[in-house]
Amino acid sequence: MKTMDLKQKIAIIATSHHSFAGGGKNKTRVLHELAKIGYDVEYVGFKKPHYFEYTKTDVKLNICNPVISHAFEYDSILLEASLVEKIMELTLLKIDYGKHVIVWGSNLFPFANAAYSAKNNIWNLYNKKVTLITSPVGSDIWQIGPFYRQSVKRLLFSNFVDYVITYTKKFEDEINQIYGNGRKFEIIPPILDTETFFTINENLKNKLKNDLGFPSGSLIVINHSNMRPIKNIEEVIEIVFESSKMTPKKIVLLLVGPIQNLKEFSFSSWDYNKIDNNVEFFTNNNLIVCLTGLVSNVDLFLKISDICINSSLHDSFNISIMEAMACGLPCISSDVVGIGDSIVSSNGGFLYKMNGFELLDLNDIITQKKGKVNSDIEYAISKLIFLIENDEYRKTMGIAASNHVRNMYNKQFIINKYEDLFNKINIDNDV
Repeated sequence: MKTMDLKQKIAIIATSHHSFAGGGKNKTRVLHELAKIGYDVEYVGFKKPHYFEYTKTDVKLNICNPVISHAFEYDSILLEASLVEKIMELTLLKIDYGKHVIVWGSNLFPFANAAYSAKNNIWNLYNKKVTLITSPVGSDIWQIGPFYRQSVKRLLFSNFVDYVITYTKKFEDEINQIYGNGRKFEIIPPILDTETFFTINENLKNKLKNDLGFPSGSLIVINHSNMRPIKNIEEVIEIVFESSKMTPKKIVLLLVGPIQNLKEFSFSSWDYNKIDNNVEFFTNNNLIVCLTGLVSNVDLFLKISDICINSSLHDSFNISIMEAMACGLPCISSDVVGIGDSIVSSNGGFLYKMNGFELLDLNDIITQKKGKVNSDIEYAISKLIFLIENDEYRKTMGIAASNHVRNMYNKQFIINKYEDLFNKINIDNDV
């Protein structure tokens, strides 16, 4: 059956987190693009997705408001039950309209779990068949998984789950190694927003740097993320701080996003300044650390930057690095991120090793209950200094990085992968 027929016959009912970053951002972006080309798409969640706060969309939004008994906390089972109820209601309605329904849960808990329960109920109560897709994120595996191993296995390996989508082969291998099934997943990376994240020329970059109050001639190293403990921001600061001692250039470390944890690093002895929009500056010799907090114009900060640095302890992909590469930034990253292969294969940066920990130990490491991560910080420092001191090489690497991600992760290329999957679903289920 042709793709155009699929758009008419398939309905997608998706549930996921509403977040502004990571898996939540990618999932809602994918739903938006599918709805834009004609698919019938419904979103079910607890809040309006952040992506749709500033994007008009054809995705139909269904925001659940669970009825809470005095006997239950707000984060109780009733939250998941409200998702199940709404998914079932929409699914049965679409089936009555003659649609084949794809129920798609991203983030295993509570979203994919709710999708699984909805499919199970629809089959047992109404004898109606739907296709179930689940999409795990990193925290499903290393943070939640150790406590709910059997539930994770059910949501990934049960025959009741028709397809599992992951971002990278590396993450598929990690999951199978930890949970021991060997199932083949559908590998579909995130979509790059090429209309927002792109390179600008040096003259405009320098003008914007000056307009935003950064020192003339400064070189900006950026990390943009939600800066949860797993993002290991103290190590980012340490690498840039040590590198700044070895170069006469004025260095700015730009930390873009909400900082949730800076336990070990202290700015108490640094010079401090705060400007009107609550951007904070800490200065120590020729290094300025700039904290922006949560911003809506991440792309602007990437476009004025020169190098991206990431020290995450784990990332199933890392959309932030993809966006940085698209803006022409060479990247230095810990060798644990899903996009790491793209950094290397594009000659778009360097990876440094992190040794001595198992993925399932991460939660205990982060909460300082046991163990530590041994990072090859010296290698990261040497590569950062190399990029700081070699302007032309740095720019060449940035161009290579940009060209690679714009070819491999552009909207049309990724949407084609989803449509290939939908065609497979169509054949399997004889729509």
